[in-house]
Amino acid sequence: MKYILYILLAILVSFNVYAEKFKIGVILPLSGPTADYGEAVKNGIELAKEKNKDKFKNIEFIYEDAMYKGNLAVQAFKKLVKINKVDIVYAWGVVYCRTISSLAEKHKVPFIAQSVDPTIAGGKDYVIRFTNYTDEYSNILLSKLRNRKIKKYAAVVTDNPYLEESYQAFKRNLKNDESITLVDRFLNTNFDFRSTISRLKNSNYDALLVYLAPGQVATFNKQAKDLKLNIQIVGNNLFESKSEIRASSNSMDESILANNTVTLEFKKEYFKRYNSDTQVTFAGYAYEFALLAEELFNNYSFSSPIDIINKFKDIENKNSYAMGSYFYKDSKEYGKYFSFPIVLKTIKNNKVILLDDKRDKNTTTALKGH
Repeated sequence: MKYILYILLAILVSFNVYAEKFKIGVILPLSGPTADYGEAVKNGIELAKEKNKDKFKNIEFIYEDAMYKGNLAVQAFKKLVKINKVDIVYAWGVVYCRTISSLAEKHKVPFIAQSVDPTIAGGKDYVIRFTNYTDEYSNILLSKLRNRKIKKYAAVVTDNPYLEESYQAFKRNLKNDESITLVDRFLNTNFDFRSTISRLKNSNYDALLVYLAPGQVATFNKQAKDLKLNIQIVGNNLFESKSEIRASSNSMDESILANNTVTLEFKKEYFKRYNSDTQVTFAGYAYEFALLAEELFNNYSFSSPIDIINKFKDIENKNSYAMGSYFYKDSKEYGKYFSFPIVLKTIKNNKVILLDDKRDKNTTTALKGH
């Protein structure tokens, strides 16, 4: 009888230890055409765990691959909530987050969205965005470009929710005397841009937004240089990829982009660990989320899901290893989100550097929140 009691006690103890773990479900595209984004996010979380093994004993991350399809994201969400009994769902990308945010709000599941879409968290109690939103990047870019008296824009955009939202944000923040023309829209399988570039050569635009997919960025810039297109190129975070810059044969020099700061230390460590810098900004976000989750929930007991959401409100100003200082905001229009520093960058001699243009009154601009 004693042995039976000991066995039952051991089972109960082991069950309680397991039950005490704080579970975070992570929905990512780990296969398909956007798998590099999902892998970067997963890598960021796993790197945080590797570096802090003693701190994640009571935190469990459960990954679900949804191939960047909304219906699969819904299935993954239901599985994580009903079967895995996760305490938080974390997801990357505009498609996933638009789909999941309404479900999370309906079922009162804390949802952390790594998405730049400004509408995802607006008016919701259980949704927090763990990124800046697209308008913040666009407004910083436009401020610099206005200093250069640029008013007439052209754009080439790949059919992708993130790139489309970035383009729309730029468009909606233009002033009345500024304009933008969508010259061409591409699939991510298109790699011959010469006819588009030839048409641009015969136009009188002041600047060109190149919001294209991985691989297309280098190809477009190289073809533009070969065809002697002389126009100010405006890019996005994909312009920071070492592989894109390397493949472009110096054709990306002098382009301008607005992006979050990613510390040199994190970039070096990430590249050393994974031998790649593809989507390192998204990895940086995920790395910091993992550390923040550990800090808030490793030894935390809660009585309701809203208690989990309320814990994030305590973060006023956080100095981070990967992404610089960030803080929590609650906006009436954009909902709950975390604001990270944004800076202007350019590419010179195949290197991404902070923009310090002496022709302009303002030099590198950092977003401190507004």
